[in-house]
Amino acid sequence: MKEPIKGPCTPAGLFLILLLGLGLRLAGLVWGQGYSYFGQGAAMEAYSVAVDYARGEAKAGYLGQPNYNSHAKLPGPLWALLCFAGMRFGGSIEGAILVIILLNTATIYLTYLLAERTLGPPGALWAALFAGTLPFAVYYSVSIYNPNVMPFLGGLFFLALWDVVQRDRSPHIFWVGLLLLVMPQFHMCVTMVLPAVGLVLLLAATRLHVLWLLAGLVSGAFLYLPYVRGEMAHGWQNTLGMLSSPGGYRWGGLKALSAPLSLLTNWVPQWTRSADAYRELGRACFGSFGVFLALNLLSAVVAALVLARTFCGVKAAMRGFWRSPRQAFKRSPEILFLAILVGVPILCAAGSGKNFRSHYAIILFPALLTLAGWGVAQWTRSPRTGRFFLAAVMVVACGNVWFIPAMFHYQGACIQRGEPFICSFRNLEAV
Repeated sequence: MKEPIKGPCTPAGLFLILLLGLGLRLAGLVWGQGYSYFGQGAAMEAYSVAVDYARGEAKAGYLGQPNYNSHAKLPGPLWALLCFAGMRFGGSIEGAILVIILLNTATIYLTYLLAERTLGPPGALWAALFAGTLPFAVYYSVSIYNPNVMPFLGGLFFLALWDVVQRDRSPHIFWVGLLLLVMPQFHMCVTMVLPAVGLVLLLAATRLHVLWLLAGLVSGAFLYLPYVRGEMAHGWQNTLGMLSSPGGYRWGGLKALSAPLSLLTNWVPQWTRSADAYRELGRACFGSFGVFLALNLLSAVVAALVLARTFCGVKAAMRGFWRSPRQAFKRSPEILFLAILVGVPILCAAGSGKNFRSHYAIILFPALLTLAGWGVAQWTRSPRTGRFFLAAVMVVACGNVWFIPAMFHYQGACIQRGEPFICSFRNLEAV
């Protein structure tokens, strides 16, 4: 699966992709004011908790801002500490947004590294391009919203885990154990990744460095000391609330099955208040909603073809898997490693009976985009359809590069117009 890097264009191309990705994200801060239609309430709560943390309030020191369920919050204080550090760094809440932008720009590089170390170039550059320019990847980089940190943490985690399954007694198991305990303080979507982690470790059958694993777990456990102290002082109220999850099966979990496709497109009506608002967004960005809709449809076709080619590659790699799983994994560890990290969490989420939202899957971005980059590279090699597919991918990519800053510029104009009033942080400061 993996091929050596050839040619001098790879470092220059990666650098340009990083600059482009950073520029698109900064447009969301400068023009779009870091506003998110569905996430602004959570952003305001995060700001409030960060201020409380700065004041030394006890509750902010051990409970996070994100809700675990209707009765409990996530353990803290890492999310509040990140927001507080960003505020101190930037002098305002926009400093925290800038920190998240920088972390997600670094995720572009982490995605490239994961792709290069597993499936290799030229798919690595395609994966980086997707990480830098896909609307979902950019949008979930430009607001105070706790899931936005997960692609960065997921990229670090997948790189460490890949090293662990490649060689015996890898010291990188320390980071696997540590990150597994860090991530729940930002979002609980990490729980759907746990079965995949266990499966790849079982299939790889490499010997684990137990001391480094214990060191990582112990280091992660120390991060929960403020939470344990706070809960002991309050009768474990939050922990008991976390255990009181609502029962019953919900069909909304099946939405997870469409997440890989939807995350690879630019069909984003959920970012607007209504269908009329989405049509207005298309007209504002492209002059015609028909042009925008055509780009939406083309991106869906391209994404479906990429996923289909990737599925064929995974299916071929799984030949004989059910008879001898470890032999099949040993024969094609790269693509099966990534397929398990994407497919198993999606299937677990679909079968969990809990409602699923698209941002639950962004922790999978580095692995998903690596597979997508490989799929594009395979399509472009076809002597019959390669040129046509390459042209379609480039049209979608260029459309995304135009759409994202245009969307943020339109969003900023709507915020400044003030009809209706939009509670961005700049508007709230001016009131």
